[in-house]
Amino acid sequence: MKKTVEHLEKYMNHYHKNPNGKNYLFYITRKGNTKAMSPDNVGKFIKKYGDMARSFSTEVPDHLYTHMNTTLTYYANAYTKMKQETIENVTSSLNPLFSNDIDIDWEDDKEMIKKLCGLA
Repeated sequence: MKKTVEHLEKYMNHYHKNPNGKNYLFYITRKGNTKAMSPDNVGKFIKKYGDMARSFSTEVPDHLYTHMNTTLTYYANAYTKMKQETIENVTSSLNPLFSNDIDIDWEDDKEMIKKLCGLA
């Protein structure tokens, strides 16, 4: 871990000489515009430089991953599923939006349907 910190410090000293807390850790600059590097692009860089580093040291694992992105995606999906299940559990079956026996009394009222659609 000590070596990782040393590498990160070298990277930061080279690419982030004046950090302000708002700069992207990994970024691209095109036509003067600086934007965050996409997670896929970060993964490509990690693979490319991991392969290069492996030629110097057998301690570099065969497969390197962008753990942060993978972990965030996993938790975001789990969180969304948890919210959905919670809403389903607390929503009463008496709620007309979740009932199969909704009585729509304007179902055949063409004038009302036009008004609802903004056509009248």
